[in-house]
Amino acid sequence: MGNMINPNTNKQGPIRVTEDDSHFLVEIHPDDRDRAKIIPGRRWDGSRVVWVYDKTPEIYNALVAEFKRDADTLEIGRPTSKPPPSVRQADPYEEEEEFGAEIPEEEFDRSALENIGEGQTQLQGEFVELRNALEGFSESFATQERILEDISASQKELGEKIQHSSKSAAPTEAPKVAEKLPDALDLKNTAHVNLLEHALKQAAYNTSERSPRFKVLIEEQFPLRDPLDFVSTTHERLKVELEKLVDNDNSSDASFYELVYTIKNQNLIHSSRDTPIKVIPILFNLNEIRNRLMHPRIKVDLNEKRSRSIIYLMNVGLIWPRITIDQGVDE
Repeated sequence: MGNMINPNTNKQGPIRVTEDDSHFLVEIHPDDRDRAKIIPGRRWDGSRVVWVYDKTPEIYNALVAEFKRDADTLEIGRPTSKPPPSVRQADPYEEEEEFGAEIPEEEFDRSALENIGEGQTQLQGEFVELRNALEGFSESFATQERILEDISASQKELGEKIQHSSKSAAPTEAPKVAEKLPDALDLKNTAHVNLLEHALKQAAYNTSERSPRFKVLIEEQFPLRDPLDFVSTTHERLKVELEKLVDNDNSSDASFYELVYTIKNQNLIHSSRDTPIKVIPILFNLNEIRNRLMHPRIKVDLNEKRSRSIIYLMNVGLIWPRITIDQGVDE
């Protein structure tokens, strides 16, 4: 492990190496993330803004070798024995992994492959992608009740602000009529669309745990007025965030779909069975929405564009604080 020592102590911020009951934790500046990424088995925990590692003697040695020279906090103890393998997040892709698992040589009957054609293989792949999309949509719909509550609160807040502005206008100014969303929306009415869009963006911002960087991301975007541009632009920005999680010099050449599969297969996002937000299914769902809008096989009308754009907006807000490394860092 000695070759992992980094002699460069020009760090960009504090480094804290600590532990909880089951993992080692490394808190480090985003610009120094490569130092955390060279330790084997790292996973990103956006909720705590730390890199997470299993407690093993090998990882203990690697962390001490890498950070002992310049860590502001180095409070970890050597494990007395290697713990059992970490229980990975229970996700809807476990069946897929089992289906495609490698069969031991002694149990492998090569003659069984003779009658399997390329058509079957393609069909299997399409079935897996369809299942991924459906499971992602299921995750999306599970959050809609909370989203609607946020929209209602945002609408009320906006109406109060407009009313206050009307009351405080100069006496010589004509009284302003407070605008608010009617019971029956008219999406051909520009004012209605603008008000609804504002409320949706506020709801997504709240869902992102009021992330300043997420607010910047959506401030100049128009999910209802220009859903195609919103989804396309945001998808590329999201891809940049995923590239930061992958330890690969060629990650920028990978597709969004490939990046998500790499993150899933390498278990690069920390989670547990109790984690309420399943990041991987949502990411697959976002990619499916983007593909449906940008490469439609069947014509997509404006209503569908807006509906998918709203789902995209809310789901990006939901996972944003769990996948971004540069949280709170100005761009």
